[in-house]
Amino acid sequence: MDLKKLDTVAGANKGAELTVLTPEGDRTDITIRVVGMDSDIYRKAARVKNDKRLKKLQKRGRQNMTTAELEDEATALLTDCTLDWANIEEGGKALECSRENVERIYRDFPDIRRQVDEFIAEPAYFLG
Repeated sequence: MDLKKLDTVAGANKGAELTVLTPEGDRTDITIRVVGMDSDIYRKAARVKNDKRLKKLQKRGRQNMTTAELEDEATALLTDCTLDWANIEEGGKALECSRENVERIYRDFPDIRRQVDEFIAEPAYFLG
């Protein structure tokens, strides 16, 4: 088998489009383009966040991080991996795909965040 067929990095770097589902499982017209967890962007962002976490833990004398801190880190990582979106509106107006808006949407709409998180982690979405 040619190893090119198993190359998840190239596809993850290119990104893929997720169609957001309703909580009932119905498709919406909302799409979010993200890079995968094998992408250079994801791996670099994860390293930076892990380095910061280690420094913080060393400074605190091995105290544990709070759940809120861990959630904030995870949201920031998903935000780093979000390239663009389409058809997200708020109050009848299109919502720009800015870092601030992405973080807020992922924080305020846990089902969307969960879908993005699961999508990014699935290498098959980023093959060929």
